[in-house]
Amino acid sequence: MDEELETPPPSKLKTLLPLLAVLIVGLGGGAAVSTMMSGTPDPIGGHEGAAPASAGGAAAPAEAAHGAPAAAEHGAEGAAATAAAPASTITSLGRFTVNLRGSGGGRILQMEVSLEAAPSAGSALEALTPRLRDSINSAVSDYTWTELEGTDGKTRLKDELLTRVNGVADPIVVDAVYLTSFVVS
Repeated sequence: MDEELETPPPSKLKTLLPLLAVLIVGLGGGAAVSTMMSGTPDPIGGHEGAAPASAGGAAAPAEAAHGAPAAAEHGAEGAAATAAAPASTITSLGRFTVNLRGSGGGRILQMEVSLEAAPSAGSALEALTPRLRDSINSAVSDYTWTELEGTDGKTRLKDELLTRVNGVADPIVVDAVYLTSFVVS
């Protein structure tokens, strides 16, 4: 009775199952992210599948008559199209070079400004670029270097620029102003 009972070695299948499960989940997640990120740009500047503009110039929500997402009506294809449709477009207004107030010509701000709005607003904003640039130049030239220092100063500037830009662009609604470059010399 001194014989020891031998336990069979663990099955390779049992050791591979957790690894196989992780691999399948990882590939599925990667495929989902790839599908969501692969929007095809539209030649006009938006993306294919973009929601049509309403009378107010804003994008119409992608919802069915009862408030359910449009993807529910069209299955997986509708879900992919809704996920790939952009909610907005970015329009660059270019580089600005402005003398700051009170600097005696010694402080100059160089910045680049971009605007975010509905996809249908892109061409209208481009047509308004001279008026928008003039309004931004007027606003920025009234700031001093100390007023623009730090995050709070830049946030106040962006808030004022958003208000001015929306005044010029009315009835188009600009959702955000981005300072993509900001250097004071």
